[in-house]
Amino acid sequence: TYQWYFNGSSLGGGAQSSTLTLSNVDTNEAGNYTVVVANAGGSVTSVVATLTVYVPPGITTQPQSLTVVQGNSASFSVVASGTPPLSYQWSLNGTDLSGATSSTLTLNNVQPTDAGSYAAVVTNVAGSVTSAVATLTVLVPPGITTQPQNLTVIQNNSASFSVVASGTTPFTYQWYFNGS
Repeated sequence: TYQWYFNGSSLGGGAQSSTLTLSNVDTNEAGNYTVVVANAGGSVTSVVATLTVYVPPGITTQPQSLTVVQGNSASFSVVASGTPPLSYQWSLNGTDLSGATSSTLTLNNVQPTDAGSYAAVVTNVAGSVTSAVATLTVLVPPGITTQPQNLTVIQNNSASFSVVASGTTPFTYQWYFNGS
């Protein structure tokens, strides 16, 4: 006869064969298993067989998209679960970022070249999972690339000033005459 035990407690009538099969194993089944084998001559207890259950990584809090002004900082973070240790790798537009290996990615002095799609891959001994994509939008403050030029016109003719702006569109314009 066979009787299986989990952490010293009998598993009951369903665990009385030479093989113990556990289906859909969960973390609450991790622990020490033994079996007592008995016959007319006595009984013997097996050595302890330990079941370790690894939990694949999962993302409980996804990174959020951000819009920041050029020169400021941006920070993405991800919260993950699973069997430790967990490792992280952030990417921009599908390319791994060197040194970006923690649960939080902070970008200082953000430039337009930093704009794009950010994601984190979380890995442990049981596998890996990729976060949702978070988009970084970088707003470039307005600048004037072509200044208005002085004009001299004859009375009752037209005068036309123009300016060329750079930065994130759309632009709004407000012209002033003598400060008003």
